[in-house]
Amino acid sequence: MRVLTNLEYRKFIYSMKMQYGLDPEIGKKIFPHSTLLTQISKATKRMKGVYQNNEKEVLLFAFRPLDGWFTPSIFGAHLLLQGLKNNNSQVIAHSEAEPFIRAGKSLFAKHVLSADPNILPKQEVLVVNQAGHLLGVGIAILPGSLMLELNHGVAVKIRHGNKQAV
Repeated sequence: MRVLTNLEYRKFIYSMKMQYGLDPEIGKKIFPHSTLLTQISKATKRMKGVYQNNEKEVLLFAFRPLDGWFTPSIFGAHLLLQGLKNNNSQVIAHSEAEPFIRAGKSLFAKHVLSADPNILPKQEVLVVNQAGHLLGVGIAILPGSLMLELNHGVAVKIRHGNKQAV
């Protein structure tokens, strides 16, 4: 593990803006350069993930080399949620589905109360409850606009459920 170079840090902050709509100035406050570490693959010499080093190293985002996106862990999603405005990249789920999402089960379209209309299929999204608490992180299966129109089918495939109830 090593500290991110200035170029890697700028790419990371820019990626947060492009993927999640996070304002770069807010991103620099939430993810200070001095606390971020990266792990580099020995075989490909590419970044594998971004970690935060406060008392212990915690994975915030894993790097997906196929498309260059950063996929958030639960810890990364908590930090990201602090800086997002206007429900960017967020899906609001009905309270009936909350225990299933926390357990890592998929979110069905009939349980979606609201969704960012700019969400595209295969995009990483944050699933929250009506109070704005993080339930899980997943991949959108449907576009944000269709999540509200359809009453059947999987809307979000949950990657990580937030097992800590608030």
